[in-house]
Amino acid sequence: MNMKIFIARTILLTALVLAVLYGCKYNVAEPLWDSPPASSEEVTITGVVPAQATAGVNVITIYGTNLTGALDTTIRRQYAYFMDTIMVNSVPTVRKDSTLISQSTFIYNGVYFDNVQATVIEKTPTMIRVLRPNLSGDTIRIKIASDSALVTAKYGPYKIDPVMQRFGTFTENYQLCTAALDNAGNLYIVKGTAPYTVFKITPSGSKTQVGATARQPLDAKIGPDGNMYYMGNGSSGAKPIGMINMQTGADSLWLNSTKFLTCFDFGSNGFMYAGGVRNGGLLVLRPNKSVRLQTAYYAADSIQAVRVFNGYVYVIAGASAPDANTPARAIWRHSLADTSTIGAKELVYDLTQAPNGFSPVRGMSISSDGSKLYVGFNGADPLLVVDVANKTSEVMYKGILPGYCKHFCLGSQLYAIMGNVATTAPVTPAVEWTVYKVDVGTSGAPYY
Repeated sequence: MNMKIFIARTILLTALVLAVLYGCKYNVAEPLWDSPPASSEEVTITGVVPAQATAGVNVITIYGTNLTGALDTTIRRQYAYFMDTIMVNSVPTVRKDSTLISQSTFIYNGVYFDNVQATVIEKTPTMIRVLRPNLSGDTIRIKIASDSALVTAKYGPYKIDPVMQRFGTFTENYQLCTAALDNAGNLYIVKGTAPYTVFKITPSGSKTQVGATARQPLDAKIGPDGNMYYMGNGSSGAKPIGMINMQTGADSLWLNSTKFLTCFDFGSNGFMYAGGVRNGGLLVLRPNKSVRLQTAYYAADSIQAVRVFNGYVYVIAGASAPDANTPARAIWRHSLADTSTIGAKELVYDLTQAPNGFSPVRGMSISSDGSKLYVGFNGADPLLVVDVANKTSEVMYKGILPGYCKHFCLGSQLYAIMGNVATTAPVTPAVEWTVYKVDVGTSGAPYY
């Protein structure tokens, strides 16, 4: 090869490589820290209501600025682009390529209590309402990130009180069926399979066996005489009401009713108010076991829970023929002011308006001031609280309480049997049966 031609080609190739490298020198993305912020808007938290999430609080409201945004997660990636020269079949070739130099994840409008993300139920530019998160502590930090700013707003310390704990050391995973309280605060739990052992748990948590029922109870209460009364299925069409003597532990038949009774309560007068499944109405029994009154109320309906408080008997009933004035399922009450009869039906709350109002009912109780009603459900959301004056309801501690309440009672604390298994097909074994002590922020009405 002519030396002059070789030198010329070499100079030309060198110039070409230098030109490519020089031309690509600044073709690299700027680092994220050198980029201007996405927005100059600042996300701030100016206050939280309530100031402390005590027992009974279901919703926490956060106030601030620039809180709007979409509830999603976005991943932002940044690449560096470059060109270089490689030899392909002995021919210099320019190659274009890129490499990932950073990746950042931004949670838009996510609300966190420490590392627990809360469920947002309402938001505006100045307010976000969230469900009480499933954690407790004295120094919790609240954090919010918005799509209008990359800076996270923080607030704290914030205190959330604990509201639930296991109670009674039921570690055997027995199936459990009913719960009752006496006026001394002792809790009675009945085992749901034979033998139907009755356990007594003191307020301090000490557990002893005090007897056994002859059949599985559907409902149980401690009566005015201090003994346990219960209703359960009998054989050959019998519809017995049983009694456990709390002094001796002996079980006896108190009354073999002609009605299929499934739920009841005692009044301050010592009378028993009972109901069941389409069996002829609300029944009133005297302490001497005689029928004092059989009302025409709910004659064709299904009475699912009964509770007596402050001169009223409260009833949860499923209507056989619902109409504009009779919801398919509702809480009613009747005045007991006239001792010779039961007053007219008064609608307290339409349970079909509740988020969990169609799950099977597993009991009802009342706060000590009568302002709130608590309803247990055999469903994923096991406890509903009803504001009597405002005729509103909300799921109690949604996402905190385990599902499927089997029975409950409310004294100084609420005690609930939980067995996380559905009763509709396909039925699967319960993962766990246990009793929880739940602080709902108020005490219950007395059991007479």
